[in-house]
Amino acid sequence: MNVALTGATGQVGRFVLADLLARGCTIRAWTRGRALPDGVEPVAGDLADRATMRRLCRGADLLVHAAFDHLPGRYRGGEGNDREGFVERNLHGSLTLLRTAKALDVGRAVVLSSRAVLDGCPPGRHDESTTPRPTTLYGEVKAALEAFVEATGEHWPVTVLRATGVYGVTTPIEASKWFSLLQDARSGLLPARDRAATEVHGADLADAVWRLATAPEAGGRVYNCSDLVVRRSDVLRLAGLDVALPPPEPPAVILDTTRLRALGWRPGGEVRLRATVAALSAAVPVPRS
Repeated sequence: MNVALTGATGQVGRFVLADLLARGCTIRAWTRGRALPDGVEPVAGDLADRATMRRLCRGADLLVHAAFDHLPGRYRGGEGNDREGFVERNLHGSLTLLRTAKALDVGRAVVLSSRAVLDGCPPGRHDESTTPRPTTLYGEVKAALEAFVEATGEHWPVTVLRATGVYGVTTPIEASKWFSLLQDARSGLLPARDRAATEVHGADLADAVWRLATAPEAGGRVYNCSDLVVRRSDVLRLAGLDVALPPPEPPAVILDTTRLRALGWRPGGEVRLRATVAALSAAVPVPRS
């Protein structure tokens, strides 16, 4: 399969890229100067560069859109002081990319969205029938993309994967989620409070992307993607650092994944979480006494 991929070096896209390579796909990926693995055709460009969209998408069977332009380390609030540019790049740029892919007869597309579209919803478990209620500009942009996909899917098989937080071992390993938490804790610097969040392993998210890319159903649907509720104290405990932190508030919104599981998706759960924390813990330097 020929795949056009955006966000290939990001926190989500790197897992998708590795999975597609393992499946033997031919990949063309946008890049802004970051190195890509051997065998991936780089296309210099991003969401602000409309001229490269045709080159990225031409001849592709699948478009996976994982790119998002934001301040480093920030999604909610990632616009900083540039609200207009944030919307122009991430919403209008994404819509132009999807229209370009459709015009070039790309077979289908998978668009990454976020649980942030439901931040304003009542606490509890929510499936895809819940009406989005974003509370941030990031969530508003993602909700608008979801609405476009739902309106377009009748005429073109494009789907949305709505994900929670994504964890896993990355390269370099220091960039992995929770690495700095473990490093600080080993040095005696504990977080002021516990925190609970919904998480999914990057490899499980990548498997979900593939299932949407190959599912027989028509497009226009949103699929929730989430696995575990993970607390900071859980990560520390699994790393052998049994510390007492004030109990956190539970996550307000839990994504119901029944629709995705109907496609055969089975996330790694506690087993994959334990293996990830073990790998991170082993890589954290032991402080000198």
